[in-house]
Amino acid sequence: LSATDALAHPYFSSGAAKLREKVLMSARDLEEQRRAFESRQRNIEQELHSKDIALCSRSEALQKEQQTLEMWRKDFNKLSHAQKREFKQQALTTSSIHLIQVFESLK
Repeated sequence: LSATDALAHPYFSSGAAKLREKVLMSARDLEEQRRAFESRQRNIEQELHSKDIALCSRSEALQKEQQTLEMWRKDFNKLSHAQKREFKQQALTTSSIHLIQVFESLK
C-alpha cells in the first residue's frame, strides 16, 4: 500500500475528517475570540478617548479658575489695609448670614 492508498482507507479517512473538523472548529473559535478581543479593544479605546476629553475639559476649567483667583488675589492685594479689613468683615457677615439661612432651612 502506498501512503495515498493508506490515507484513503476508511480508518484513516474518518480520522482525517475528524481532525479536519477539529481544526476548522478551532479556527472558527480563534476567529470569534479575535473579533471579541477587537471589539473589547475598540470599546476601551473609545472609553479612554472620552475620559481624555473629560480630563482636558476639566483641566481647562481649572486653569480658568486659577486665572480668576489670581486676578482676585492681585486686586485684593491692591486694597488698603482698611479696605482689606472691611472686605474680610463683609465676607464673614455674608458667610454668617448664609449659615443662618442653611440652619433655618434644616428646621
